[in-house]
Amino acid sequence: MLAYVLSQLARRLASPDEDARQKSGQWQTLLENLSRLELGSRTPVADLPAWVTLEVLTGGFATGNALAAGGAERNSHYLSEAGLEELRQRLADGCYQLDLPEEGAWLVLAWLEQNGHLEAAAGLLETLLPYAGQLRFYPVPREQPVLQDLKVHLRTVAEVRERLDAIQPNPRILAQKEAIEVWAPLYDQLVALFQETVQEGEACRIFARDWDERSQRWQESYREKRRLHSLCGRPEKRKHPFAQLRLLLEAGPRSLGQPQRARIAEILRLSQKKRPHLEELRQKQLRAVQVPTQQQMARLLSDRLSAYPAQEGVGDLEPIRQPTGEGYPIPAALLEKVERCLHASLEELVESGRIPSGEVLAKILPQLTSQLRAAEFQDPALGRLYAAIYRAFRQRRSLLLLDLQSQVRLEELPWVQAIESFRVQTNSCQLVALQSLTRAALNAFPQAILPNKLIREMRALAGGAQLDIPFTDELAADIFMGRFAPHYSRAAREAQEFLRGSLYQTYYSIQSGPFEDLAEVCQRRAGVKTGRPAQNGQILEQQQILTTHNLAALFQYVSPRVQSDQLALECFRWICRRLQIRQKDWHDQLLTVKNGAYAWRQMIFFLSRAECSQAFFAQAGALLKSQTPAFQRRFEPAWQGLLEASLGRPPDQVWYGWSQGRHWLLPPKL
Repeated sequence: MLAYVLSQLARRLASPDEDARQKSGQWQTLLENLSRLELGSRTPVADLPAWVTLEVLTGGFATGNALAAGGAERNSHYLSEAGLEELRQRLADGCYQLDLPEEGAWLVLAWLEQNGHLEAAAGLLETLLPYAGQLRFYPVPREQPVLQDLKVHLRTVAEVRERLDAIQPNPRILAQKEAIEVWAPLYDQLVALFQETVQEGEACRIFARDWDERSQRWQESYREKRRLHSLCGRPEKRKHPFAQLRLLLEAGPRSLGQPQRARIAEILRLSQKKRPHLEELRQKQLRAVQVPTQQQMARLLSDRLSAYPAQEGVGDLEPIRQPTGEGYPIPAALLEKVERCLHASLEELVESGRIPSGEVLAKILPQLTSQLRAAEFQDPALGRLYAAIYRAFRQRRSLLLLDLQSQVRLEELPWVQAIESFRVQTNSCQLVALQSLTRAALNAFPQAILPNKLIREMRALAGGAQLDIPFTDELAADIFMGRFAPHYSRAAREAQEFLRGSLYQTYYSIQSGPFEDLAEVCQRRAGVKTGRPAQNGQILEQQQILTTHNLAALFQYVSPRVQSDQLALECFRWICRRLQIRQKDWHDQLLTVKNGAYAWRQMIFFLSRAECSQAFFAQAGALLKSQTPAFQRRFEPAWQGLLEASLGRPPDQVWYGWSQGRHWLLPPKL
């Protein structure tokens, strides 16, 4: 444990990334608190209950800090009559924000008191008072209430504006702009000044009466402009005509020798060749640099967004997308950033490709799930409060837990417990949402396993719909203890009953249960025992094969109504494309093979549920033949194994993502 913490700290201290170096302080805190922390426990900090939101680092390690620390004086204010009245007003107008679930506690207290549930209010107060000197239990005020319209957005207006405001100007673009707007006119003046001195092809032969005075004014103008404009280096480069003429002017043209005068004449001659087109060229250059810079465009977009609520999304982006006042279109890269705050239905965001992965989908889902859960309360103010607590709770990072312990559930928060009895179940709404979510996730990312955060939202929706679905997480921490929690065994048993006699069972040579000791079954199938990461990975993969990592459960309990044959073909396309992307190192190659095996497993599941798989094999076979000969040779064992299974024979070569030696699907070493 200590070695891991030290390695993480050292890696961040040595990182060239400033953000990573700043986060090294969190690992330093963990190192300092390590001796007093009980890592692997639901309560790693001895004097704090499990419901406290802790600072948690990569790997599930708690640093010992509570994220809601501080605020004792404000806690006292909100327990006064004036403070309670302020809370009642916040409840009524919804103008508050909860960044942490603890910040909703006093609002719950105010609602209980206002609605006459004094005994429940007293019990909650008794529970929280011992921590009122350490944790803040009050909300963050905001100008407008959170929208409750069953729509979602990837980022808030404030988050998008922060990213737009962080865009810095391109120094090369600014230097080019300076060269054209400042130095080009000055250079043209310098050339004209020297051109006056030419007689019979020789420079510095004649000088007007006021020439020296104008020369001096030019030099003063140059020095002033150089003091203000230093991005462009052209005026200082000795090989450039600008710098050469400038230095010769400063040296005094009347006293120059023949070589210097000849050089001036040569520069003027070359300049005269461009003279007929110079005005047109300068106008063209000016028009080019007058286009607003990326930074100026970003500032314009940020200013436009400032008219919208900071903590919300934007339902209509058309006013934001409009060209500048001068008619210049907004660059596509900046529009892409702005579109992250589009407030729309989940289906619209998925179908438009604005949600690139299941992880991103999972991140925004609490916005939708919280509103559905809010509908379970008759009092709109209480429903809105519950939704805010729910969203804040979903931002908690999971702890590393051992001995089959479970993560803290929302219902364990004392202030949520206090209002659970006021819930009115609306099962059908939750089920429809779960069906819609499942369909969206499978259609958008058929090749990817469901990430834990997405499973967590599905589990919440299933609970609201009164469905007892045995969801399984991707990384079962119990594997470190050499066992799986009971619901994994149930998931495996139900999945294989659901898939009885299918292509899936044939391909993976699965014999029907019992799966009571799932860890032993997985170890036997993998041919390894728990131990090193590769061995644990093989065992976990066998667990995912047997449970189908939630696919069977969703098809059995939710019936998402998807085109399984089309999903299978999409998986196959993704696999062919992904395996042929050149990877930088062996670790990336291993990840590609592992993720490809996951997609292969998803594909076989979809094929097992397809009404007609013949079309898939015809299309997939044609797609494979269109790939490079080298890839076809490398992929042949996987394809032949699938064909054998389709004929009812267990394949000689099964594609697993984990292996002890070099994987047979890796490209040959160069």
